Amino acid sequence: RKMNTISMYYPIILFFLFILTQAQDEESRLMVELEIADLELQDDCENLANVFKSSIIENDFARRIDAQINHERLLKDQYNNLKSYENIPFQVQRNWTALVKSGDTLLSREDWNSLVSYSVGNEELMHTTKVHCDSEQKKCPFIKNGYQNILEKVKNETILKKSWSGWQTLLTLRKDNFPNILNLIHKAALQNDQNDAKSYWEMLVEQEDAYGKADALWAEIQPLYTKLQNFVKTRIFRFYNIENNSSEIPVYLLGSNFGYDWSYIADIVLPHPLIHHKAVTYLKKTTIENIYKLGENLTEQLSLGKLGNKFWNNSLFNMTFCENHLLSFCSQDHSELLTCDKVSWVTYLDAFEVAVDVALRNIDYLSLSRLNLRYQVIDEAIKSLGSVLAIVNMRHNGILNKQLFSLNDENDPNKMTELLLTALRVLPKLPFYLAADEWRLHLLENGLNNIDSTWWQFRKDFQGVKGVSNIELDFLGEPYIMSNKPYLSKFFGTILQFQLLQNYKVYMSDPNDNIAVQIGSDENFLKMINEKSSDDWQNLISNYYSIYDLTASSLLDYFQPLENYLDAAPLEQEIITTETPEYTTRVVKMEKLRLKVSEVEPEKNKTNVRINNVHPDDRKAGEVTEIPNRTEKIVMYIGIGLLGGVAVLLIVTGLRKLTRRKRSNNRRFET
Repeated sequence: RKMNTISMYYPIILFFLFILTQAQDEESRLMVELEIADLELQDDCENLANVFKSSIIENDFARRIDAQINHERLLKDQYNNLKSYENIPFQVQRNWTALVKSGDTLLSREDWNSLVSYSVGNEELMHTTKVHCDSEQKKCPFIKNGYQNILEKVKNETILKKSWSGWQTLLTLRKDNFPNILNLIHKAALQNDQNDAKSYWEMLVEQEDAYGKADALWAEIQPLYTKLQNFVKTRIFRFYNIENNSSEIPVYLLGSNFGYDWSYIADIVLPHPLIHHKAVTYLKKTTIENIYKLGENLTEQLSLGKLGNKFWNNSLFNMTFCENHLLSFCSQDHSELLTCDKVSWVTYLDAFEVAVDVALRNIDYLSLSRLNLRYQVIDEAIKSLGSVLAIVNMRHNGILNKQLFSLNDENDPNKMTELLLTALRVLPKLPFYLAADEWRLHLLENGLNNIDSTWWQFRKDFQGVKGVSNIELDFLGEPYIMSNKPYLSKFFGTILQFQLLQNYKVYMSDPNDNIAVQIGSDENFLKMINEKSSDDWQNLISNYYSIYDLTASSLLDYFQPLENYLDAAPLEQEIITTETPEYTTRVVKMEKLRLKVSEVEPEKNKTNVRINNVHPDDRKAGEVTEIPNRTEKIVMYIGIGLLGGVAVLLIVTGLRKLTRRKRSNNRRFET
């Protein structure tokens, strides 16, 4: 009987064994396919980097289009190889999904070519074309780098207005194709099994209802931003002698094309500019490579390692353009940077973010290309943290003396300036990120009409900025908009970085300690970084930080001490006291600087410097008016009996002493 029973179930047992064997074989094949896919993407990453580098150096942008077309073909092949698999094991489900729903590369070949050609074509136009110059201007912003220099350095409202407005005409001819390019977002959504552009972008950032969450976060942060915007607007309008009858700031007065980083105008708006002035003075005496060395010190403190010998040997710091182009050569396990040698406050902050970006890439080049098929919130948070730490670490990396900061006074002006510098860097980006995304989603949901006017309405509502005519097409020069990329991950990353910071600040016995070292010594931080390729960002922050949701409270708590300062800070900049031997610089009457007794030097060694708070019309460009702070009295006694030749010699000697004056150390207005 037992044998008969076994015989009866024998076919069923064989059937299940067959199914199990097939399942195991299918799982093994899937694992092999995923490993091969990563290796293929690693080789493709190398090709893209080589082509991008040569295209930038040689201005051969056509090769980049060809390389992107090959990239799309590779991902399409991988999609076809992987889409038929079922019952995907949990541990590789995220990897499989990224390759099967790979984003815009699932567009038709024709649509993908259109998207790439449009994006690269716009970039080529901006890098190689000279803008129309106004005949009244002696110096025209011929090319992009020259235009950027004008926005950053010139303090003349008329020149800034004409330069910004003239630059926006450069891409006018590209407007007609923009609606078709924007509509490709909807097409890509359907190819990735999403109903609309909004859910598609939320899929790429790996969070459902992400824009609903972003709107809620912004509603909490907006009052703080509005207070900062009013603070900055009042000082900018006063500096340029503009009537304060507008709620928006002209975007061309904010130091950059889109006005989402107010670090450029720190020298104008800081009420207590001492530590910023000292930092800029330090930076003027160093090189861009040394600044990246400081950035590398930060990556080591964070336990992310060095940037690597290949980075230093292959990066180029002497390009004619000043954008930071970071290229990854995945098969060779290194990244390279192409940038210019300009040293400024903003390039200092940028360098720290780039250094952290390089260190994050160095951790896993095999998975890098696959990770780039999604928008990484954790990466954006840690990269953005680089510039925040660049500011608070000035007292730790030798740029500023720790004694400048009062340990006991929470309202210490230098501490407030440090916090304000962080706010100027961080907060203006949030409304721009959200405006750029929600404007495009609005157009796709409500029809592609009134593109230019609705763009400026969103800029007004979110950023509180305006153009000249408010129909300018500046968005045609924005790389994320031109390539149909969402800014959502950057918005979330900016929020998340302050939740991470708060996690470490509460455990610091001394708030003036180096928080980067605190982060780098935490095993949970390193585990989270190393597991980015295998798990989504929400699981990682919940597992290692018990952060179960993004909240605005940490960001608001971080900047809370700044709110009273924004209300009570003096309207005029305080005088900076520096050491120079013989001369003082003419200043507009200002309030007395509150310095600690230990910082006050003997009166004879003081020089009062007014930093950028003299109206441009009150001086000629590039000039500083100097007044002697002591009068040299040379008394010549010529004896009646001396020879005439000796008398002449003494007179000549005296005149030479009068004319041989030392130059001032103030270079701010020199060109």
